[in-house]
Amino acid sequence: MLATVGMTVAQDIWSCGEHNNGSKTGVGIYKNGERVVTLQNADYNFTAYDITRWNEHTYLAYRNDTYGHAYIYDYENSSAKDLGADTYAYKLFGRTNLYAAGYRKNGSVYNATIWKLNAGSTPTVLFTWDNGSYNTYAYCGLIGPDTYNYAGGYQYTGSDSWVGVIWKESTGVLYTFPQEKSYVLDMAYYDGSVYSLVATNASSTKWVYCDNDLLYTITAASSSIRDLHIESGDIYVCGYEDNQIKVWKNGEAYWTSTVGSSHIHGVWANSEGVYFCGKIGSNGTIWKDGTAIHQPSGCTVMRKLYVEDECANSDVRSLPFTDGFENGSTSWPCWTKLDVDGDNGVNVSYWDRVGKRLY
Repeated sequence: MLATVGMTVAQDIWSCGEHNNGSKTGVGIYKNGERVVTLQNADYNFTAYDITRWNEHTYLAYRNDTYGHAYIYDYENSSAKDLGADTYAYKLFGRTNLYAAGYRKNGSVYNATIWKLNAGSTPTVLFTWDNGSYNTYAYCGLIGPDTYNYAGGYQYTGSDSWVGVIWKESTGVLYTFPQEKSYVLDMAYYDGSVYSLVATNASSTKWVYCDNDLLYTITAASSSIRDLHIESGDIYVCGYEDNQIKVWKNGEAYWTSTVGSSHIHGVWANSEGVYFCGKIGSNGTIWKDGTAIHQPSGCTVMRKLYVEDECANSDVRSLPFTDGFENGSTSWPCWTKLDVDGDNGVNVSYWDRVGKRLY
């Protein structure tokens, strides 16, 4: 394991990755570069998809590829919830509840689906998108400014045609993107808007949208885009180009690896720096500002990461109903108050989470 560098605020780096288990692949949860959970079976191949912290618990979305079931593992409770046969869970997100976005088999086709991960009970399908005889797939999800659940992915419109879409709970298709054979790979909610990362197999151009409006494009020959993260209004996108990992900030190249055979899968940013994860060769790796800080023994790839700040003031605060919060109390320890009406904080305009929001 490499030494952690540049930390000035106490924080935990949670990540999920994979390792060899004989001829099969296992998955794990990692905390600050140390594997704290190992999930494996001599007869099955597993794939890790996402990790998040919610309600003081760490959750891993993974799949038993041999068996065909997706699971959500709760680290603190040492238990897993089974989403059923022929399921995939790509993204975890939450606010008052925890949810998973992915897709499940419905007869002969797949339907984009969001599950509600009920505490102590079997997960339930919150909603699903049935497009008749055509497949629909969700790769990402979030809770939007109106408290409804959103999912992003793509849906087939013919035997060899599909489009990237965003679905909204109770509404169905909210946005359809104009690029043919496109996908919504990731989404983020920030300052009242939903941001989307859209890509196609046929073009090296990738598109970043704010709601339904094109914000900017990223063009990189032979590139593959992976993940999107917003911090303090700055939009970070990661991917790789010609076996070199790369991070873009607001559409411009931010950092490019000089190490060959590197891959990148997740990006995160906060006031302490920009973090990303993937692999160098066959070694799972976490970078901070371009410097490799963790390469856990036996890990072959890091899939996603979640950086959790630990702030000095952890008192429970009562917050007003404002953009991004509910009425009542919250135990989120990291917060700032923003006084946009200029009354020196007599009436708090709204509150903002330091670091990535929990949804």
